[in-house]
Amino acid sequence: MTDDGLASLVGLGSPTTSPGQSGARRVSHNMPIPKQPAIQGPWSDHEKTVRIPVRIHTHDQIDYLYGGPLPKMREGTIGDLVVPERSITDKSDVCRLQQDQVVRLLRLGSVVKFAVDGRHTPAELSQHLEDVATLDMKKPHAVPVILDRMALELHLRGTKLARLGRVSCRIPSLELRAESLNHAYRLISERFEPMRISHSGNVFKLGYCKPFDRWVSLDTLRKTTAAKFETQLSRTAAQPPE
Repeated sequence: MTDDGLASLVGLGSPTTSPGQSGARRVSHNMPIPKQPAIQGPWSDHEKTVRIPVRIHTHDQIDYLYGGPLPKMREGTIGDLVVPERSITDKSDVCRLQQDQVVRLLRLGSVVKFAVDGRHTPAELSQHLEDVATLDMKKPHAVPVILDRMALELHLRGTKLARLGRVSCRIPSLELRAESLNHAYRLISERFEPMRISHSGNVFKLGYCKPFDRWVSLDTLRKTTAAKFETQLSRTAAQPPE
């Protein structure tokens, strides 16, 4: 809802994280990744969510728009309170929640392997199929892409979902170049998975990298990096006003 004083509680799960664009503060170092990401994201991509309309009665009281108490929820549930930007009276809060940052996710020269279903790959390309030793790999084979011209950056912005920056890369098996990882995955899928009707895919879920001693999905690396950024937001919010 967009009327003044109205808001919606959306999504139920773990804390949310986010992207950034021009004007973002740049951090050029790789983030270490623990055995399990510190934050697993707002909720599963496939999990159903419920939008709960609310009205901000006072600055610290939220009323259920339909009257009566809010629907009962499990203790510890985390969601998002989505409000019109103009409804936030302290603009410093807006700046904090929308602050930009760009971090380097993978350095120049890194390899990203895209998971593919190689059962119907043409014979002349099957020799280029590789395996990735990771427990959460969704498909049995992989095709490598090399970041040979620039590092891969992750754009963070306050509490919105993080996004990958555009990155020029090379697909050795196809002797082709791509202008982003999404572009690279589409080119790979078209040639290695010709049986598919659509060749789009979630590169965070289907792309794997090895920033340290093991292969992990780009989604795991994104969540870990975004969790560190969210921790910074939490610390800023906890600081007493001057």
